[in-house]
Amino acid sequence: MYGRQAPRLLRKAPLEDLEVQVSRFVLAAIAAGTMWFSGCAHERPTADAMGSAPVRTDAERASARALVEQAFAVACAMPGGPHARPRARTQEEAALAALDLGFEARAVEMAREILDWRRAEVYARAAQRAAGEGRRDEALRLAERAQAALPSDSNWSRERVAMEIAIAFELAGDPARSGELLPLVVESDRGRVRAAAIPALAAEALPAEADAFDRAIATKDLDMVRSAIVGWTALLRRWSADDALRARAVQALDAAIAGLPVDLRIDGNLALSRTLRELGRGDDAKARLDAAIAAFASADLLPEDVAPIGAMVAEGRIAAGDRAGAQAELRRLRERFDALRPEIMTTRLARSLRALGAAWAASGDPAMARQAFRDALDAGLVNPNGRPRAEDLVATCLAMATSGTAPDPFTAQRIEEVRTKLGEPW
Repeated sequence: MYGRQAPRLLRKAPLEDLEVQVSRFVLAAIAAGTMWFSGCAHERPTADAMGSAPVRTDAERASARALVEQAFAVACAMPGGPHARPRARTQEEAALAALDLGFEARAVEMAREILDWRRAEVYARAAQRAAGEGRRDEALRLAERAQAALPSDSNWSRERVAMEIAIAFELAGDPARSGELLPLVVESDRGRVRAAAIPALAAEALPAEADAFDRAIATKDLDMVRSAIVGWTALLRRWSADDALRARAVQALDAAIAGLPVDLRIDGNLALSRTLRELGRGDDAKARLDAAIAAFASADLLPEDVAPIGAMVAEGRIAAGDRAGAQAELRRLRERFDALRPEIMTTRLARSLRALGAAWAASGDPAMARQAFRDALDAGLVNPNGRPRAEDLVATCLAMATSGTAPDPFTAQRIEEVRTKLGEPW
């Protein structure tokens, strides 16, 4: 097992919110074509990453936009003072959801209302998205805006934003400016910046990158290993047509993932399965999906983590074409959640229901998805204070938006009822 972080699901410490379980680096990974596994900072920020239903029609886009706007309005309604940080965090979550759904201009507008370092992070993420879509000039402008808003204090938030901006410059084809920011990035995160460079590097430069990622894995430092997995995933994509090099990349990823805590091991196998499936390696993809399913079945999880992790595995099955099996598993997960509910903190109840709702949406059953999301809305009201209620409402609206779940009149009414119950005491 790698060092620096205890397994989060082995009844030792609570798991971070994981319905939107992809970490702060996910947009960069998507843009670079190097999707890595989670460890999350935001609730369900990317529909594509989790296999959620894509938003296609004008009506679906309008519904998703309305949900994001509702979420952002709730976030902005939180008072400042002691609640300034959760206010900024939920504002950022709404802005990132807008970005993921294709409302880039609105996401940038939302960022202007964020009063802390998260504003710069949204600009950087928007720059990464623009670069990934080939809009280089726009990407550079946004990256420059993010750099201008970079926190001045030397702390983890500055390091985090510097990394995002460095990735944005790398993806936009300006490695020199990316390199200027590298001294501000902690060593364990520099592999992520290198991963963003992999798609554009000359073939003869790739073995040296592979060796560097191997050295990072050999440290057995969890953060170093996770960054190296991002890099090896990028190399896997570059080497997908070469049998020997592809085998080397897969072997390195398998070995790195095997030493992770159980939650990240499940997530890592699911991410590798997705990548291999995209590369046309169906049998290899199935083997990693089976490994994730087996790990989940044998894991001793905290009650609050059973449904979110299980829903993640169910979405992996859906992506592999096993819709019926996934739906059966989702029913079992709901039964387990109901049985475990007395053991789950009230502030953590809604996240399980959101995870189930998003997975039902991915499975193509909007009725079951809406029911789970309505239950999440009700669960959020169990909390007596306004701040956790507001955070849950924001998260549920965003999960519905990114999963492509349009509220029916009953669900829309329930959202409004919850909104009207926000307020003092926060």
